[in-house]
Amino acid sequence: MGLLWGIDSADTADAALLGLVKQRAAHPAFWGRYLSSFALTKEEVAFIHGAGIAILPIWNGVDANTVRGTYNQGYLEGESAAHILRSLEAPKGTGLVIDIEASFDPNPEFLWGFCRSCFVGGCVPIVYCAPNSPSAGLHTFAAKMASAPERPYVWSATPEVNSGTGPAMAPKWEPNTLKPLKTVIWQYRESAIGSRVDEDLMDSAISDLLWRPPAHNVVVTPKPEPQAAVSAQVKVAVSVLAATVQQLNKDLVSIQTLIQ
Repeated sequence: MGLLWGIDSADTADAALLGLVKQRAAHPAFWGRYLSSFALTKEEVAFIHGAGIAILPIWNGVDANTVRGTYNQGYLEGESAAHILRSLEAPKGTGLVIDIEASFDPNPEFLWGFCRSCFVGGCVPIVYCAPNSPSAGLHTFAAKMASAPERPYVWSATPEVNSGTGPAMAPKWEPNTLKPLKTVIWQYRESAIGSRVDEDLMDSAISDLLWRPPAHNVVVTPKPEPQAAVSAQVKVAVSVLAATVQQLNKDLVSIQTLIQ
């Protein structure tokens, strides 16, 4: 199983914060950022992508009361999140995280409404949660998804591991899971870097859900032609030039004969 090391933060991604992350840990493969409060901006998107880092969008527009809503309310919540993501010009197929904190006890119908709205809107829902929490609603939702044709993924917030900082010190993949849903991201350390940045691991098999830097930013360097091919081209050019000179000499002789 391949893993990607990344981070998430409430703080804005800028040169100073990225510098701190690289100094204390490493260059992240992805950066989780919020879409509601502490919201991601187009300028920040340009900065993150310019640094060669993918973005993991997080919808943090819900609270403990909001998530007790109905299916329709969850659906509308998903539409709001997807609308903001589209306004930032994220491509279809991008993963969209809903932030369900450990203290929340969501209505399963609300969560399903949110997820269904994401699928309809061209996003892939990911539920950030603590799978080992006593939330009955969370576990009922997961069981309900067993027969669903489209399933969300899970970003597990537990357990928290007091490992060293950076990918070299990351723990082996042992997140708590919310079966039968597939856990694909693990936030294994909160406030790990400068008390401002959390550390995460991601299953590389679902890395296509990340909002990657645009392809046109990739510079392709042409490959040099093999030496043998270049030599052959030079020989042809010399032959053509020699034939041209020979013909010019013949024409010059003919002109001189006519003049005499």
